[in-house]
Amino acid sequence: MQVLTFDLVGKMAHFRKYYANNTAMSFSVPPRTTLMGVLAAILGLPRDSYYEQLASEHLRLGVGLRTPIKKGFHRLNFLKVESSRDLDGSKGRIQLPFEVITGHDLARDMVHYRVYVAPTPTGEVVFQQLVERVLGGSGPHFALSLGAASFTASLLDAQLHEQARIGSSEQVQAFHSTVPT
Repeated sequence: MQVLTFDLVGKMAHFRKYYANNTAMSFSVPPRTTLMGVLAAILGLPRDSYYEQLASEHLRLGVGLRTPIKKGFHRLNFLKVESSRDLDGSKGRIQLPFEVITGHDLARDMVHYRVYVAPTPTGEVVFQQLVERVLGGSGPHFALSLGAASFTASLLDAQLHEQARIGSSEQVQAFHSTVPT
């Protein structure tokens, strides 16, 4: 089985929790939908066109956290809009909390994730396109981000592991990834 690994690195990240509509709390690691968006940006796929192509039936995705992180809340100023006439700012401003993921020292540390991508038998074509794009030297088609568009990311240390296999069931295997708890 082939496995493509690469690192996503940036100063800050924000992966909005979809079930919190009145606050901008963040997951600690990018969810599958965010990873699918990153892969679509690498491949140059148009927005909202890739859900079936990158679905779990075709690609297996994993993510690991490579550096310690911390979360902090910041307040963002938004326009207070109660009707369409309020878009000019006449109702004033409202502050909303926004959770941001950073390294422990904002001046020196980066947020660093390792992404694992493996094809299923039906996903070989899109996997090979991804490998060519990542390892071929052309880089991502669109800019990458760690959640919010302003949190830019870099793609580093891409590798294709040709013969990824698990040892015997008695053998202990070291593997750094995240699991839902």
